[in-house]
Amino acid sequence: MSRISFQNTQEMNHVKSYLLFLIGQVQSQLGSIIVQFVLILWITLEYQSTFYLGLASFFGFTPMVVATLFTGVLVDRYNRKAIIIIVDCLQALVTLLLVYLFWIELVTIVHILLILATRAVLQAFHMPATEAIVPLMVPKDKLSRINGFRQFSDGVSGVIGPVIAVFLLNYWEIRLILLLDPLTFILAILPVLFIEIPSPKKKIEIKEKVSFKAEFSEGISFILNKPGLFPLVLLFSALNFLFNPLIVLLPMFIIHTHAKGKDEIAFMMVLLQIGYISGSIFMMVWKGFRRKIFGSILAFVGIFIGMLIITIIPPNTEYFYLIGLGFSLVGLTLVILNTTILTLYHSIIPPEKLGQFTAVRRTIIWFTIPVSSLLSGIIAEFLDIRLIFFSCVVLGFIAITYSWFMTQLPDLEQHLIKPSTDTSPIPN
Repeated sequence: MSRISFQNTQEMNHVKSYLLFLIGQVQSQLGSIIVQFVLILWITLEYQSTFYLGLASFFGFTPMVVATLFTGVLVDRYNRKAIIIIVDCLQALVTLLLVYLFWIELVTIVHILLILATRAVLQAFHMPATEAIVPLMVPKDKLSRINGFRQFSDGVSGVIGPVIAVFLLNYWEIRLILLLDPLTFILAILPVLFIEIPSPKKKIEIKEKVSFKAEFSEGISFILNKPGLFPLVLLFSALNFLFNPLIVLLPMFIIHTHAKGKDEIAFMMVLLQIGYISGSIFMMVWKGFRRKIFGSILAFVGIFIGMLIITIIPPNTEYFYLIGLGFSLVGLTLVILNTTILTLYHSIIPPEKLGQFTAVRRTIIWFTIPVSSLLSGIIAEFLDIRLIFFSCVVLGFIAITYSWFMTQLPDLEQHLIKPSTDTSPIPN
């Protein structure tokens, strides 16, 4: 007997459609992870510079952060299914352009940075659109498990992707590996063409001609006016700022600090994703924390403990692979954190406002990523990477302690207002 029951046939069909959609997105994500890992290795081995790694991360995020200021509102205004299809097609074309540059042997770091920036803008449309359809297709009582399955899918792609990338690099030219990305984009588009994606029912009010700026301001007001919500957003921003150097500097950390190669880089990425998978399975079979804010704080602590383990393992010793314990713990606690918070958001944000709320929240949180990427890449040219990681851990614990004891964060769930019940989906 299945543990997941449905109230009616329409509810069951929507969930089945969403799972079909998710399968296509997982295939696309796998192709993107392979290509992204290959490009990171290419930049690392070609230039041997933390500055270029930081620059690549900067160009891969900054345009997305800026574009997200507008894309969330557009997602709420226009057909989300059409947006997803168009963006996937454009991402495939952009990658094909990069394949062509490698094919004619004219590719430079400038070309790669421009390609990364273009893909980032397209992702600014894709992410709010895909996230905004979740509460429209998945009942509230199943959100935690579905979000857990989403994280599980991300983890599987993250485990397989680096392994496939390293294997292919030993036998294929990079221009052939890059072709996997547009191929998987096509596989992602096909399910979208045949499924029904509901649209939120909007109230017919004077709001029809509300300005673009006013709609975006609603998302800002929602965050600022609810006790405890703004401190949570700020804490996530601190996490991104302090955690991001670990990801940006990982290749040089493995190659220079520990004198290892691309196989060890892939191995650590695999262990990180194994942690993701473990956390995803845990969240799929468990309904989650009763107090989601408290559970989130525990996950924050777990992430920085994992970073501490990675940092304190001395270089050039037989204990190198103990670093993997830190990566696994980071992956485990990160997925628990993401699933817990996503479930909280989906339970309290009206579907017709989820796009703009997601845009504002991500703009605030993600603004720290490009800044952190650029700074960490520059600082690592002068300071030991382990010292940078340790400083991030100390600052992380300070941020967690301050947020819990000096703000209204612990009271978040008591003050948030449940969304209106007049948000039932209607077909496109």
